[in-house]
Amino acid sequence: MNIIEITFTVLSCIAGLFILIFAFKTRRPFRTIFSSALLGVSSLFIVSITGGFTGIQVAMNFFTLGTSAVLGLPGVIAIILTKTIWHV
Repeated sequence: MNIIEITFTVLSCIAGLFILIFAFKTRRPFRTIFSSALLGVSSLFIVSITGGFTGIQVAMNFFTLGTSAVLGLPGVIAIILTKTIWHV
């Protein structure tokens, strides 16, 4: 693992903790977590499908699926930015 992957993993874990804290402050924490995960995975799937048109190819693996499920839409945006800026 290089320094970029380690940094991204640590930042993802911190963001995931913030999302969990926010979710448990709502009245329906499990519904919030489930809807966030569903939105993240579906947006990753849409980005993967439209990769031929947009030029952004995101691999479907355990890391990207986990990031999109835990962080939701901000996780997918972070994956796309990481892919675009650092060509990871």
